[in-house]
Amino acid sequence: MMNSLSDHQLSAAIRVARILNPAGSDAASLELSLPLVISQGEHRAEDLRVGLALLVDAELAFAGAAGVRGTSELSALVALDDASALRELRRLLQVKEQQSDRALLGSAGEAAVVAACRAELLVVGRPDLQAEIIQVSLFDDTLGYDIAAPTLRGTARRLEVKTTSQVSGGVFQFYLSRNEYDVGCRNPSEWALVACERRGELIDIVGWCRASALAPYLPQDHRGRWTEALVRVPCSMLIEGTPSCV
Repeated sequence: MMNSLSDHQLSAAIRVARILNPAGSDAASLELSLPLVISQGEHRAEDLRVGLALLVDAELAFAGAAGVRGTSELSALVALDDASALRELRRLLQVKEQQSDRALLGSAGEAAVVAACRAELLVVGRPDLQAEIIQVSLFDDTLGYDIAAPTLRGTARRLEVKTTSQVSGGVFQFYLSRNEYDVGCRNPSEWALVACERRGELIDIVGWCRASALAPYLPQDHRGRWTEALVRVPCSMLIEGTPSCV
């Protein structure tokens, strides 16, 4: 998306940002304001509508039935000169696009792990347990794991899924939050990190490990307590597949 956005489109978004009422603009008032921008001869009405959509995409403005409301970040943006505002808007949109790409990649990895858990239960003759597989990340991202899956022992597997688009040099790299790690330490026999890699259109499950296996690769708490860490682990330490239901 960002590679296809022109300075002209971003400039249109800046023009719209400058006419938005900080207290909120109703749809009718905003339409009446657009000709003031069009009269400058730089942008067509459609350009300005695209510009407004870009502001919404960047979460600088929110559009609803009552109209359009800008954020404090939008106020900071319009305080800049045009060139600086354009650069900042491009950066914000790039960040949002990257976040969206990571979210889609993460969802694909979780879906692959759910499918693997379902397939395993089918193989061991317990398809009745498939209904107990829950992708908890869909409704709560604070639990410290993404998927709850049953075992034949009656306990639950708590699976934190990490997905990358490329494993380089036999090293799996991912971000781990302190909450995820702490949940893993409190549930040493139930929690597991499951590593996945996207290969083309497919997701490959690289392997898994317990929280205790991650300890040597995590930062140490010294003057402060780490809250999120970029972790690099050798793929050779990962156990093949996913934690067994047996």
